[in-house]
Formats: sequence, C-alpha cells, structure tokens
Amino acid sequence: MKLLSCCCAAILLLCIHADVFSQSHFTHTVTTVAQQSKASPEASDFWFAIPQNSDPNDDAGKVFSVSVSMNTSGTAHIQVNGQQAVTKSMTPGGVWEFLLPKSVELQSSSTVELDKAIHVWSDDAEMTVYVLSRNPYTSDGFMAIPRLFWDTSYVGASFSALIVSPQFDLPSEFCVIAAHEETRVTITPTQNLRQTSDPAKVFHEKGKSFSVTLKRGECIQYQTVFDLGGSELDLTGTVVTANKPIGVIGASVCPFIPADPYCDHICEMLLPVSRWGRTYHTIPFAGRKPPGGDSFYLIGSADNQTITRNGNHYATIGRFEKYFRDDINEPSVWSSSAPFMLVQYINSATYGVPAGQPRNTGDPAMVVVNPAEQFAKTVIFQ
Repeated sequence: MKLLSCCCAAILLLCIHADVFSQSHFTHTVTTVAQQSKASPEASDFWFAIPQNSDPNDDAGKVFSVSVSMNTSGTAHIQVNGQQAVTKSMTPGGVWEFLLPKSVELQSSSTVELDKAIHVWSDDAEMTVYVLSRNPYTSDGFMAIPRLFWDTSYVGASFSALIVSPQFDLPSEFCVIAAHEETRVTITPTQNLRQTSDPAKVFHEKGKSFSVTLKRGECIQYQTVFDLGGSELDLTGTVVTANKPIGVIGASVCPFIPADPYCDHICEMLLPVSRWGRTYHTIPFAGRKPPGGDSFYLIGSADNQTITRNGNHYATIGRFEKYFRDDINEPSVWSSSAPFMLVQYINSATYGVPAGQPRNTGDPAMVVVNPAEQFAKTVIFQ
C-alpha cells in the first residue's frame, strides 16, 4: 500500500483577505486591488498552531513557514515558543517568509501545549498571513484568520483517519488556540478521542461533552483514538464552543480522500458559525480528469435546511449535520436560506480515474470556501 504522494498546485479562490490554496509552494507575488485601511487591532493580530503532519518520527524533510504580506508600509512581529518576537519593517507588496522551528508541530493529543501557539501581529498596518506545513510527500497550508473574525462557536471540518496498523496510525485531528486568559472551551466530539500516552484508550468518549481551560497563547490538539475496527473516525461535525473567542484548525494527519492508495496531510483554519454564509462559488481544482471531480462537505446551521447547487436541489441536512459528495466536476453556485459551511477537497490522485489513464494532478488537500457575503474589494494573495 502506498501511503505517500506528491504535492499539487491547487487553484486559489478569492475571498475576504483571499481564500487559502492548499498543497502548493507559496509564490512570492502580491496583487493589491484596492487600498485597505486599518480597522482595529484585532484585524492585525493572528494566533495559530501547526497540527501534526504525517509521521511524527519522520520529520527530516518537514518545513513549517509563515508568509506575511502587506499592501501598506508597516512593521510585522512574529513570536514563537514564547520567546522574544522577531520584527521586520515591511514595504507595500513585500512578502516576509519566516521559517518556524520543527518543534512547533503539535504531536500530542488532549494535552495543553504552553508554547506552541504562534503569534503574528502588526501595530500599524493590516496584513495577510499564510501558513505552510510542508513535508516532501504530504503538504498543505492555510490562511490564518485574524482575531477580528474569531468567535465562540465552531463546527469541525477535517477528514477520516487512516489507521492501518500501529506503524500507520494517521488520525483525524483538530486544534484550538486561545488569545485570552481563562478561556473555557467545551467540546462535543463526533468520535472517540485519544490521549498521547495511550492512543488505543478512549480518553474522551464520542458524543459526550467535556471542557478544558486555556490561557492566552496556549493551544491543544485532539486526535481520534487508535482503532483498527473504526468505520470512519472522522472528526468533522465536532462542536467546539467557548466563553471567549478562539481559533480552531481542522486537520487530518494523512487521509485518503475519499479512498485511494495515496494520502496527504490536510489542514485549514475554520470559520466560526457566525461567519458562515448562504451563497458560495466554487470551481474545480486543476488537473481533474473526467468523470472524476472534487469532494465537498456541507454542514448546516438549521434543521431541515435545503441547499441548492446551480439552481437544483442538492441536499437537505440538519443543524450541524454533515453531507458528503465526491464527484463535483463543474463550476458551482451553492445557496441556501440559512447559513452553512462548505469545504472543498482535492481527491486522491487516482480516485475516479479510469483504469490505465494518467493520474490526476495532486493529492488530498482541503479548503474552507469563503462565502460570497464576505467577498471584498481588496485581496492580497501569494
């Protein structure tokens, strides 16, 4: 069984601050569409973490990096491991690529990490922050969401674990980041969760809520239990709430999407429920061969919620219920009378490809699609 794959160049979707493109090197090109003024300190304050990427014992080629862009002059600061911040003066259109130490990768489950949240901020300019989690055969990235757009209610999006043996234990996961003291987080997982010391033991039971308190700058990762008999082990649909705004990143260590002998790491910073929209626009990722397409998760916010695609009925789902399809191969307009979350995935390279035909471009990656209600006139992308 092949468990590794090559990177791909994914298409980039425009949004408020620009949507993330996954599975790609970041090209240092910045396009500014309009002047952007500073709105509030929270708009230039970013906290995030690095979920586990592939085998924690195989990190020789891993590279974790942050790319900071501004369309005005300003000063950017990056603080790692609680140490003194590194500072750089930025010019309009400039990009600062900063390599993170490998020690920032989260390799634990159900354990509060004191120094692994990364803090990026500016006191005098707005900016866009991209994060790359690079491994030679299993890479993804995400755009960090500024604290301005954080909130207290999230629903997880990730993908199924790939658990074949103790040597191929690649769980579904998510992590929570706090930017405020005494942040009380309550989690209702869709799958049994492990603790690092005993991966096969259920530490938090599926469907049962539990809470954890985080201090400013702390983060915590949760992973599915090691279970060779597990039928799905997907943390998508997990409900995360807090008494203060938090950041949440959905991920999976190295899943098949939806089924294939090639896996890749996926990760994406999630929009809170309050930022979900009613209308989304998507196009297929590059290199898809007919009849295959991309996979999508839809998560609803209301009971008996009807969602249409290109004017036709697509699905009826309930509040925080997920719906999955793996074969969308055309540009689409998605709409509903109530907000929902839409997540698009690159399928594994040979999924849906007729036997004997060349494989698709790339392998699994994920992107949380930004709703049309949050489109803006200013976009910075790399």
